[in-house]
Amino acid sequence: MSALRRHDLVWLDPAFPLAKLGVTEDHRAELGGWIARGLPLVVGRQFGQPGVRLGFTLPGIGPRRRVEVRAPQSAIVAHEPPPALESVVRAAPEAWREPLHAIAHAFHDAGLLARAYGSLVTQAVTGEACVRPGSDVDLLVDCAGPNETQVALAILSTCGDRPPRLDGELRMLNGWAVAWRELATTLAAGGQLLAKSDDDVCLMSADGFLLTQETTVRAAPIEARPAPFDEFIA
Repeated sequence: MSALRRHDLVWLDPAFPLAKLGVTEDHRAELGGWIARGLPLVVGRQFGQPGVRLGFTLPGIGPRRRVEVRAPQSAIVAHEPPPALESVVRAAPEAWREPLHAIAHAFHDAGLLARAYGSLVTQAVTGEACVRPGSDVDLLVDCAGPNETQVALAILSTCGDRPPRLDGELRMLNGWAVAWRELATTLAAGGQLLAKSDDDVCLMSADGFLLTQETTVRAAPIEARPAPFDEFIA
């Protein structure tokens, strides 16, 4: 199996004993139902603890109900990267579909692929309402270097505040990712921004982030601690 990365989707073996999955007792039945439906879980940031840190958000447009899971590699039967934005547009509210198609095509024309994660993906895979009228659409764009990052920022800055509002991350080849809005602000105003990898977080300058595909990251570390589900999933 290829390496698991933040935001990837994985499917667990429905025959694997729930008792051997790290989940709180009050969420065990919800996890069992989720797996039985053949629904994917999302890979979160890892912390060097046993098992793979996963999670999922239960459908609904009320308060978010999130479930965190620890699963051994042997329980994982399938693994995919986050879906391309174009593949989940059909699940979006009708008024969002045309602008989301245009955004997906803008990235395609630039030689980039916009992937989606968050509530729109949950709505797409479950077929149940998850997106609120004011929800953001979370995008993940992999960039090979500073030039591609600037192209992605230009597209997002042009389209990002039109309905639907775009949020999400730009990720370098070595796995370090930053929120695109924070990167745009830091490039303009200076300072540091929060960067995340598959198993770490740190503070770095915007210029430092743009060079991470060629250099080892050496920046101000942040105390490594398990984050709340809504934090690690982002």
